[in-house]
Order: sequence, then structure tokens, then C-alpha cells
Amino acid sequence: MFPGRHWHDLYADPKPIVFGHHVVGNDPFVRDDIVFGIDTGACHGLSLTALTVPDFKLFSVPARADHWSRSKREWQVAVLASKPWPTMTWSTIEEKITEFERTDAADVRAYVASLREWASALSDQQEHLLASVESLGRQLRDAHGDDGFADAARRHPVSSLLFAWRANRLSLETIRGRTSTPARLVELCAMLGVTPSVVALPNSHLTLGDQGHRPG
Repeated sequence: MFPGRHWHDLYADPKPIVFGHHVVGNDPFVRDDIVFGIDTGACHGLSLTALTVPDFKLFSVPARADHWSRSKREWQVAVLASKPWPTMTWSTIEEKITEFERTDAADVRAYVASLREWASALSDQQEHLLASVESLGRQLRDAHGDDGFADAARRHPVSSLLFAWRANRLSLETIRGRTSTPARLVELCAMLGVTPSVVALPNSHLTLGDQGHRPG
């Protein structure tokens, strides 16, 4: 409602307001003895602030530790492993991997390294899928001839790719457009009867089949 400004800059009612859930810094925020911001980042290692009423006195003590950073270190791999990697686009996966590769936590780096291997192993199969469509197109043409190719191709789940092949418009870019996520790549593998070399995510109870993705 107030772009570029905080509500407490505009508050004009005489009734005092005490707020949290917005870290105001290591010291409490006080405006005109009416607005009191007491979230001073205790979980981030800053300080814990309390306010007494009706005298509105403030008390602060230093936090004992950066609890948030400690919790992130303890749970980061579990959180990463629960993300829906199969339904993310390849570019988003790469972006996330690059982001977490910079961490100083060895277990997180190890996880994203295995995640990169998983993603690369899947994406490398796009060339194999291209060859599979080309091979299928030749089989249908040989079996049904040029005149019967169209009817046979229409009955196949990858009919659009087969028609692209017949029109000499099938390329690796076409396959990449059809397999924009790991889940869609595995779906195309299933349509072509190709078994992907890897399906399960590293260090995770999830597999591609758990994501609830449906062919588009």
C-alpha cells in the first residue's frame, strides 16, 4: 500500500503499537513513543528485546548465538533434497546449483555436486532421444511407406516429433524444447520406450514419479 515506505512512518493514531516479525536492527525501533519495533534479530545473533507496559520500558540482551545460521547448516541438505527438482527447468536447476556451490558447508557442496551429476546424466540423453525419434520415423516409413506414414505417426504419442522428422525440421533444439524439465524428459523416454540411465534424485526419498507431473 505504501511503496518505498513503511506503515510505521505514516502511522498517526494516538494508540501505541508494538510490532515484531520485521528485524529493525540490533537496537529497538522507537518513533515518537507511539511505535515500538522490538524484533532485534535474536535468531540471527543480534539481541533479544522485551517491552514492559504500562511504562513502555525497553530491555535488550545479546543473543547467545546466530541460531538461524546454525539451523540452516543442520537442515540445508534436507531442505534441498525436498525441493521439486524434477519439475524445475534446466536453467533454474543450474541457477540453484551455482548458488549453493558457493557455500562453505561441505555437506551442501557434496549434495549439489551429486545433483549436478544427476541433472547432467539426464540432460545428456537428449541426443539419444533425438536418435530414437529419427530411428522410429525410419521404421514407420519402411513399414507403412510414404503414403501410410501419416496415419501410423498420428497414432504414436510423439506424433508431432515424427512429423517434424518427416519435414526435416527435427533437431536437438526441438527435443530440448519438448524436454524442458527432467520430468518431461523422462516422460518422453517412456513414450519412446527408452530407459533413462538415472531417475532417483541424489540423497532423496523422491523420484521423478513422485512429483505428480503429467504430460502437457
